[in-house]
Amino acid sequence: MTALTLKTDMRIMAGTEYENRIRRGERLVVVKSVPQSMFVDAHERWSDENHGQTLAGIRSRGGFDPFEMLAIFAGVPFEAVAKLTDETAHRLLYAMIVTHNRGMRVAEARSADPAKPA
Repeated sequence: MTALTLKTDMRIMAGTEYENRIRRGERLVVVKSVPQSMFVDAHERWSDENHGQTLAGIRSRGGFDPFEMLAIFAGVPFEAVAKLTDETAHRLLYAMIVTHNRGMRVAEARSADPAKPA
């Protein structure tokens, strides 16, 4: 049984400077949300430990900034990722999401045809 309180995707908030760059038309990677399926029980515990809030509590305040999300996924203190740029943080989250989604598609394909070799 899972202890997760998150039932839908988690919103990612971009900082003001990054939002201004987006509005100016710069071609940037922008992650607006992280799929709920990426979260595991350890993320719930780390969220509480790192931020003193459950994932649901963070959702209610509007979501994570990309640095907080990276810290949760990496299981490191916020300070370990705080020196990254907004662009780097969004690119890392994007890569994590793409990798996760690819793995989910592979898992679904294998479960749809169990006779297929791994």
